[in-house]
Amino acid sequence: MKVSNLKVFGKALSIQEASQFVRTLKTPSEMVQRVAKLKANINLTKENKYNMLSKLITELLAIFPNAMPQKILFSKASELGLEEEFVSKILKLLHEKGLMIRNKDKTNFNSNFLLKFPSIPFKEGKIIVDKPIPNAHFRKKKWN
Repeated sequence: MKVSNLKVFGKALSIQEASQFVRTLKTPSEMVQRVAKLKANINLTKENKYNMLSKLITELLAIFPNAMPQKILFSKASELGLEEEFVSKILKLLHEKGLMIRNKDKTNFNSNFLLKFPSIPFKEGKIIVDKPIPNAHFRKKKWN
């Protein structure tokens, strides 16, 4: 294989960073599926904004189990009609309680934050984050 002619999409300092970067490149279609399914369920059940955010975090953790890009969480929350101010307030609370860790993404020159959730499932006030359905099970359910 000639690798000198390949396009460079990013650089990583460790295998974990490289794995996370590749995951973000490979997952848009699954993320679209999961968020669309979540939107449909939310529209049917008229969820409150705490439940919507809880379910969104759970779904995104299935795609980004090690570290979730904060930018993606804000983007998908906006699609569900959640205000950025509300999401920021909840993330700050989770961070203060030690349920979420924010790290700068060293692979991204814009220094976006990666969100890590050390213990899943957890409950903090009205936010309840469950263990996500693994990717293979999610796809399997779609075909049943």
